[in-house]
Amino acid sequence: MNDYCGHDTWLLATIYKDLAPWMKSHPQLYSDGCHVCGSDNLQRRGPVRKSKSRFQFRCNDCKHWMVKTVKP
Repeated sequence: MNDYCGHDTWLLATIYKDLAPWMKSHPQLYSDGCHVCGSDNLQRRGPVRKSKSRFQFRCNDCKHWMVKTVKP
């Protein structure tokens, strides 16, 4: 069983960075910046529907999309 699962674990570890931006329910690993890679290289893309404090952001490093609350 160890040999069988070992290859799957190795394979997922090698492609994780490519798959992480596409995960809609990715856990928030970092409190500031991008939730996936922790980068501060974010681009604000616009408000979430009828909201004045919640905006969509896109990480320019890993291409992950997220919604963050911005205080005025």
